Amino acid sequence: MKQDEKCDPKLYDPTFKTTVDEVQGTIGNPGRLVEKTSDEEATIELNRSLILIGSDPAADIIVEDSKATDYIAEITHENSFYTLRRLENRSTVTVDNKPVEEHVLADGDEIQFADRTFLYRAPAQPNQPQES
Repeated sequence: MKQDEKCDPKLYDPTFKTTVDEVQGTIGNPGRLVEKTSDEEATIELNRSLILIGSDPAADIIVEDSKATDYIAEITHENSFYTLRRLENRSTVTVDNKPVEEHVLADGDEIQFADRTFLYRAPAQPNQPQES
């Protein structure tokens, strides 16, 4: 907001706190996707409010598979929940081997986009260690 603009006091609450750093667009205590390949494990932190998945080079998670479309799905963070949404009709997105259009992620969900499979891990709760 510019200095000369006035803010409607009904729409602004300076005491409101969020885990999303609006300047950086990052989430302080993010969930994560864990991908297990043959020899190693890769972790992707879901540290932004929008994560795009697809074959397009601009996607946050790139799926290099002939079946993958430009933008297969998105994961959004809102109100402390992560929601997975399928974006293109030609794409198949599964959670625990069931096709989904939209799904609120829960710890331990197994997600598949084309040839890549991930395990969703919810954000760590205060005073509890994160599981691997």
